[in-house]
Amino acid sequence: TDNVDDVNSAETTVDMPAADISLTANFVPAYELALDADPEEGGTVTGGGFYSEGTEVDIEAVTEYGYEFIDWTGDTGYLTDPTSETATITMSDEDISLTANFVELDLFEVTLQVNEEGWGTVEGSGDYVEGDEITISAVSAQGYSFVEWTGDIANVADAGSAITTLTVPGTDVTITAVFAADDE
Repeated sequence: TDNVDDVNSAETTVDMPAADISLTANFVPAYELALDADPEEGGTVTGGGFYSEGTEVDIEAVTEYGYEFIDWTGDTGYLTDPTSETATITMSDEDISLTANFVELDLFEVTLQVNEEGWGTVEGSGDYVEGDEITISAVSAQGYSFVEWTGDIANVADAGSAITTLTVPGTDVTITAVFAADDE
């Protein structure tokens, strides 16, 4: 072993001496840690693979927007906490299979519009989860000025500001940016 750079590495360098040498590769059983997501579009999972008994493996469920992590199911007796997105598993002498479970959240539509076409533009429309704080903005065209936001503005931080935040309520909302022609 004096001629081997790293005896614990699967790949290493051997310095050949002037005489023949004999090396033996020692293997330990590897067991599969199989991770799945349900539904697949709900998120991704990391940490799966093949590990030897006693190896501590960190796993994680990464939630996609519009979904919420619920729990891990399957061989949960190996988990530190089956209700946490991140957990540690100590591998046993058998394969382990776990599924990260996600639930789809309700999305609510935020529709932004202008009072007169061509007087300005708005940004921030889309589908959002209740409680999201989003930025909405109104940009006036040349010769026009932003006046205020009207419509479903109960959750708008500042209806008199062209750039403000909206805390998405548990309903669809329609908000209008009011522009006025500049006096000449």
